[in-house]
Amino acid sequence: MRESCWNTFNRELRIEDMDYNIVQDLANRLDLKDWQRLARALQVPESKIRDISFTGNFPAVNFLWHLLTLIPGVTLSDFRQKVMEIERYDVVEFIDSSLQEFEPERLSKIPKDKQMDLMKRLGEKAAAITKDWKNVAALYKLKRDEIDCIASQAPNCTQKGPMECLIDYFQTSMPWISVADLGLALEALGFASASRHLYNSYMKAA
Repeated sequence: MRESCWNTFNRELRIEDMDYNIVQDLANRLDLKDWQRLARALQVPESKIRDISFTGNFPAVNFLWHLLTLIPGVTLSDFRQKVMEIERYDVVEFIDSSLQEFEPERLSKIPKDKQMDLMKRLGEKAAAITKDWKNVAALYKLKRDEIDCIASQAPNCTQKGPMECLIDYFQTSMPWISVADLGLALEALGFASASRHLYNSYMKAA
């Protein structure tokens, strides 16, 4: 078996010292649900994982993650139809102008930055707009308590996704974890490309 590159990595480099740009890049390389597997591998309490699930971005983006977990096969075309039904023509226009090439695809296959742009737009409310992501959630038959739970996210993490909030938790509550620990955990979970990219990011910076 090939030896892991992390076995010779500087173990003194702690996760609390991770550059924020590297954190963001890592978050973009992991799938929407992968951060939970990583959290459990590094023994984050289940209560904290639940907290991050509903504080890891503003509600419209939380709704997207919840929707893709509940209905992983939902397509952009179907989502566009739901947005049309709640008369959010501004969001429909955004889909038609900026996401048209992805319309036959599953929503989960769209690049993450495009997903974020879409949900941020849905989350915005102009003066004349009264319907938002909650109305779309209702069309997908999410239960009222699920919608309320998504909506009750804490306001202090509004610009971060759950992976970034997980790294925040490591940095503040588990500072003994090293970057090598993180890299080895990613490897063990089968995220070889993300682990290798994290390693290379530090090798370039060295």
